[in-house]
Amino acid sequence: MGVDLRHFDDELQQILLELKENPENVELLAKVCYEFNIRSYHNLCITYARRGLAKDPFHASLYYELIIASSLDTAHILEEILTELEGILESRPGDVGARRNLALTHYFMENDEEAERMLRDILHGGDEENGDRQSYEILAQLEYAHGHFDGCIDCCEKAIAQPGPAARATRLKGMCHQELGQQEEAMSAYTQALEMEPHFVWACHSFASLHFERGDFKQAMRYFGKATYTNPNDPGNLFLLAEAFMDMEAYDLAMGELTKLLMCKPIKRIEAEVYNALGYLWIKKGDPDRARQNLTQAIELEPELAVAYFNMGLLAQKEHNFPLAERHFKNAIAIDSQNMDAWVELGFLNIQQKKYDQAEECFQTVLDLDPDEAQAYLGLSKLCQREKDADAQLETAQRAYELDPDHPEICNNLGIAYECNMNFEQAEDAYTRALELDPFHSPAANNLGYLYEKKIKLLPSEENHYRKKAIEAWTKRLQICVVKKKSIKGATTHLLKLGLTQQEIDALSEAPYQPES
Repeated sequence: MGVDLRHFDDELQQILLELKENPENVELLAKVCYEFNIRSYHNLCITYARRGLAKDPFHASLYYELIIASSLDTAHILEEILTELEGILESRPGDVGARRNLALTHYFMENDEEAERMLRDILHGGDEENGDRQSYEILAQLEYAHGHFDGCIDCCEKAIAQPGPAARATRLKGMCHQELGQQEEAMSAYTQALEMEPHFVWACHSFASLHFERGDFKQAMRYFGKATYTNPNDPGNLFLLAEAFMDMEAYDLAMGELTKLLMCKPIKRIEAEVYNALGYLWIKKGDPDRARQNLTQAIELEPELAVAYFNMGLLAQKEHNFPLAERHFKNAIAIDSQNMDAWVELGFLNIQQKKYDQAEECFQTVLDLDPDEAQAYLGLSKLCQREKDADAQLETAQRAYELDPDHPEICNNLGIAYECNMNFEQAEDAYTRALELDPFHSPAANNLGYLYEKKIKLLPSEENHYRKKAIEAWTKRLQICVVKKKSIKGATTHLLKLGLTQQEIDALSEAPYQPES
């Protein structure tokens, strides 16, 4: 099997030379596959794993690495592996390695319930003496996917305590700490993972993302650079950097990284993902024609790319083409029935079109998939508002806030629910919180303005106080609209009614918006 050793680090070169001298050594082949996966050479891992399985069709570690390497592929490789493993279990029903690998395959195919059932059976209800590292690793991934970060950490620690390489579990433990806002613990875990496996590309990516989160751009670039040095062919190096720039709303920088990735001529699946990301970025930059062009290209390359249809739906929604948006969201769901974002947006779209029964069905579907999905409760709260059920509106708004207290629209919606229940003080607090989280959240400023005008009428003795606060709120709304290049007519009308002159309003509209004031 011809591989140019010069492409690899010294350690991997040495292992490959050893394999060249011992080509029939299946255990050595399994080690090579692990080392390829650690460095994100997934295609090479698949090739060598198949070579090993031709010699030993029941080798559990080879299958484990093969499944991980195949997990990002959509060419039905996982379905083939599933059939193979089921065949092994028919002839060898007691093969624990095959059962564990079947659970991992189910996990990557998003059959989470079946994967967890099989793992719990293997682990005998959590009896650590019956456990093994890889089973705990898979169970940890399931816990992480469901947002159960403490449970994931517990499984990672059990995996680390078992014999064998622990870098993957250690990195996943760091990801949980990062999700929980425990940055020092995350940093410690990533450091340990890279001490165990200095060429672990995914750990480099995770460390880079943590440094971005901490605002340490130099260290972030250092770890992206380390990943690129280890494997310059890994598209994740550029793709994840582009995602980091997206999170910073540095859209031009993100586009630059994605353009570099296209220049590297990636495989068709990755190319489709890139065009999808470019389409999303053009939506954010307000260029619907370029967005549509890139998303169409993504779908032509990969007709089963659900997220591209989802983004097409967002684009149609922005253009107020609701029937087209509905079709795109339904296409996304047809490809991936567990696409919660598509279900949520379809629910919101149904509310806009006054299809309330369909909207409720969408949000309930999301809650069946994840009972702790805040956006579903946000949708139900908006639905209850339309149906004038103030008690249920507040209950669902509060539940959304409990699940995601740092989401501006959830805070704004909570304010609306409080106001509908005549609880004006808490409504004011919620609108204010929304603007703290997003100083450009114009609906929250709008709602504050209306609330203060209402309090002027309810509390005439405090008219001057609330008039001043109403003017502040409508001024904020005015200036946000100027920055966003939206109509200022509504804010102007309210400020005139509150006693400002047109000249004063013009001066306010020309003044720089200062959210902190």
